[in-house]
Amino acid sequence: MRTEIEPDHTYSRVPDFALATLILAALYVTSQVNFLLFHSLVESFSIAVGLCIFALAWNSRQFLKSDYLLFLGIAYLFVAWFDFFHMLAYKGMGVFAGEDPNPSTQLWIAARYLESTCLLIAPSFLTRKLNPTALFVVFTMFTALVFASLFYWKIFPDCFVEGVGLTGFKIVSEYVICAILLGALGHLLVRRDHVDPGVLRLLVASLLLTVASELAFTFYVSVYGLSNALGHFLKIVSFYLIYRAIVHTGIRDPYAILFRQLDTERRNLLESEQRYRSLVNLSPTGIAVVSDGEVVFANDEAGKIFGYRDGKDLLGTRMPQIESASPAEPFHASFPSGEPDWASSSREENLIRQNGSLIEVELAAVPLTFDGKSAMQVVLRDVTDRKAAENALMSERQRLFMVFDVIPGYVCLQGSDYTIRFANGKYHQLFGNPDGMPCYRIMKGRDEPCEICPPHQVLEDGKEAHWEWDTSGGRTFVVHAYPFTDLDGSKLVLEMGIDVTDQAVLRRELQKNRDMLNSLLQAAPICIGMIGGGTLQWVNEFTCEMLGYETDELVGKNLRLLYESEEEFKRVRSTNLAMLQEQETASLETRWVHKDGSVSDILLTSSLVQPGQPATGMVATAVDITERKNAEKRIKASLGEKEVLLREIHHRVKNNLALVSTLLGLQSDHAADETHRTMFEDCGNRVRSMAQAHELLYRSDNLECLDVREYVENLLDHLILSIGSIGAPIQIKKEIEGVSFGLDTAIPVGFLLTELLSNCLKHAFPTGGAGEITISLRAVDRDEFELRVADNGIGMPEDIDLENPSTMGMDLIDTFVHKLRGSMRILHHKGTEVRIRFKGV
Repeated sequence: MRTEIEPDHTYSRVPDFALATLILAALYVTSQVNFLLFHSLVESFSIAVGLCIFALAWNSRQFLKSDYLLFLGIAYLFVAWFDFFHMLAYKGMGVFAGEDPNPSTQLWIAARYLESTCLLIAPSFLTRKLNPTALFVVFTMFTALVFASLFYWKIFPDCFVEGVGLTGFKIVSEYVICAILLGALGHLLVRRDHVDPGVLRLLVASLLLTVASELAFTFYVSVYGLSNALGHFLKIVSFYLIYRAIVHTGIRDPYAILFRQLDTERRNLLESEQRYRSLVNLSPTGIAVVSDGEVVFANDEAGKIFGYRDGKDLLGTRMPQIESASPAEPFHASFPSGEPDWASSSREENLIRQNGSLIEVELAAVPLTFDGKSAMQVVLRDVTDRKAAENALMSERQRLFMVFDVIPGYVCLQGSDYTIRFANGKYHQLFGNPDGMPCYRIMKGRDEPCEICPPHQVLEDGKEAHWEWDTSGGRTFVVHAYPFTDLDGSKLVLEMGIDVTDQAVLRRELQKNRDMLNSLLQAAPICIGMIGGGTLQWVNEFTCEMLGYETDELVGKNLRLLYESEEEFKRVRSTNLAMLQEQETASLETRWVHKDGSVSDILLTSSLVQPGQPATGMVATAVDITERKNAEKRIKASLGEKEVLLREIHHRVKNNLALVSTLLGLQSDHAADETHRTMFEDCGNRVRSMAQAHELLYRSDNLECLDVREYVENLLDHLILSIGSIGAPIQIKKEIEGVSFGLDTAIPVGFLLTELLSNCLKHAFPTGGAGEITISLRAVDRDEFELRVADNGIGMPEDIDLENPSTMGMDLIDTFVHKLRGSMRILHHKGTEVRIRFKGV
């Protein structure tokens, strides 16, 4: 940023404003008293400003870095020339013959065209060079042409007609001039970075006032009219602003306009120097300046390298001793005024620090002038750590060579002349010592290069290559070759060979097995295919024969081709993927469309190539189950007929048993005594339990098993109804699990329940009173069940022999327990409890 020049006295703009107001008021009074004098004063001021701009620009041109001011100065010289003749030709001046106001107006338009055009072009010379002579020639020719067209050829368009006013050419020209001035304003603002901000504001204000002045000159009818006077007032203010911007500023603050670029360069130089000093001070490299063997400048890093706290501690000291790292090339610590033979070159030396310790440095020096004296700039870098790293790198390199020697493959570097530049231990073991011999001789026993040499092709193409090499000794190597650049920049090939003889044998065996497997898959009488990405990757011949397609009509095609509808295709795909996420294989039924349009029922079985990764594809087999499906339909139809017949059988058996039960009940009504009547009722209940089982099977959806809970509930209801009211004090608790029995198990269980419950109802509570009967049926194992009937009555006599039952009821209970392959226990504790364990029949 430019430093503002502060005046040595207090300055106020109030007197300037008051003076300007007084001058404008005087000019206004003059315009009212003598317009011709007013006009002459205004034009004289503009002429004086133009001449001042020219004088300032021309006399300071050798100092100017930008030709913008010089261009404006020359332009305003000619603008002043036109304004001078415009003033002389004004109506009433009497300088030219006649009193026609037209020539004065024409000269005005010419001057304004010249001024606006030059203001438009001038910003270009802020960054471009100007040829003053050529510009003078152009302006002189323009001036000559205008004056010739006015006073000699008289072809210049009329601008004012006495008694009529301004012509159309004059008015249009004023608008065109305003447009050019606005363009000049825009051009100046685009390049505002090259102009002092204060000068820029004055130039912008001057251009805007000039536009307003030109607009005022489009309205007057008389050359002495008010509009004409307003235009001249605006003109004098705009020229005053130009004067302030260029002449006044150029004299008062030349760095703002005359030497702006010089001032910018000076400030840039200072900033550059500051940046350089900052970089030197912050540099991780030691920098010192030595004059007459004494350090006159050093940054902090240089001081630290020499063992000091910072660079200031090094100033004024003699240059510390430096010993050559190579005894064959001694190095002297003194720095002569002339450039030594090591100047500007970098070398490594041993440095003795101020505490006597020794470090390794990389050092370079160049002569320079410092404070007007010959000196030497020394640049130092502590390379102790780097040297240690290099030594470590050398150790690692040796270790790498050792690794190369023990790896189970050969490694070599081959040059463009086919010679082996490096070989590891395995190479020596396989082919012997290369001893600089070409590869084709040591590895293949040839006297000339191979017709096709892959390593040499790598050298030419610069691309890696891989191949298999079968040696004459029956060994197989997988060889990898890579482009390699040696330390000297020469092109080499890094070749590595791995003995894969055993793997090659296995690979050939694998290929043999693969071919055999492929033959088996092709000959298999089922459809087999590989699926990936929703398309068929491979199918066997049977698939093509079954569907009527050629192989190329299926391979690479989307599976949608085989399905009747898009919905079926999506169902199969989603179901298949969902099943494969939970299990290794997925099987489902679908329908495939043959090429001829026929449809087959298919059992599709799929498994993933890699479990858990559907993206790797899947293997699928398909079996045509059309005949099986048709057979199943026929079997289902036959089973349906048999089921109807079986239901009818159960129904008729139930009816016949119900008839027998009814007959037994009628017979009991005609029994001679209570014993026979009870006998008939018991038989009826037993028959009824069998009928109840057939009834439930007839009404059940499953003809093989019946619901035990429902069977027991119905059986108990019937027993209670047939035996009679058990009385309110006696309660029956039922603990029946939801199990199912076949008919062969249900009927014996029904007999057992009938007998046990009948005994409880008849004999457990002979004296009446409250009582409780519990009936329980539960599964104790997968195929073993327990029936429990307990009461809290008077109990069963303890001398009952289960092996030799004395009653028909006990005999039946024992028979059916054995039929069910079960066992029975009778417990006497607060009543009687009978437990029967049995297996389903």
